[in-house]
Amino acid sequence: MKNRKPEQSIAKPYIVSIDMGSPKRGAFGWCDNRDREGNDVDKLLTLLLKENYFAMGIEAPLFIPVRPDALKDFTNGRDFDSNHSWSAGPGACVTSINLGFLGSFLTRIHQEKPDVAITTDIETWKGRKDNCILIWESFISGKSGASRKENGHLDDAGKALHLFEAEDFQKLSPEAYLNLPLAIAKEIGMKTLPSGMLVVKGEK
Repeated sequence: MKNRKPEQSIAKPYIVSIDMGSPKRGAFGWCDNRDREGNDVDKLLTLLLKENYFAMGIEAPLFIPVRPDALKDFTNGRDFDSNHSWSAGPGACVTSINLGFLGSFLTRIHQEKPDVAITTDIETWKGRKDNCILIWESFISGKSGASRKENGHLDDAGKALHLFEAEDFQKLSPEAYLNLPLAIAKEIGMKTLPSGMLVVKGEK
């Protein structure tokens, strides 16, 4: 048998998934693709500040529909929301919480790493390889959700992570959306890149 050269290990990009909620109420959980998880938002920030290139999923509506020709429908769910509209109680609550998180988090990243840019388009992110953050939305609810179980926030974050790794992305309608991560990034002066929308959703 011929001697074979050992295969070189290829480092996988860092991926983290967040189940969004209030840290003070124990409703915030995260996990990553390096077998780490927790509820401590400061620990998560410390880990992410060590990275220049990563993908971060957030279980909160990131893409808000814009319907100037059907104003009465502006609170209607998106095509993939099913019976859990982005504007309903839980969705509206976590959207507000996430605005505070993203504003604070991206500001800190920009202060520490001013060359890092943000995108919500996976192909743009894959083409960069450095100094780029991909932000994607996760939607774990119904029978697939685990928020009422012990460690449910960690479970939901883990489910979303696995969906992202499998590239099990939602097909989205062509209607216009307000891209919240990009809007916040532009407001704080962070670099932005061409972006689309990226959503993973747990099975019902």
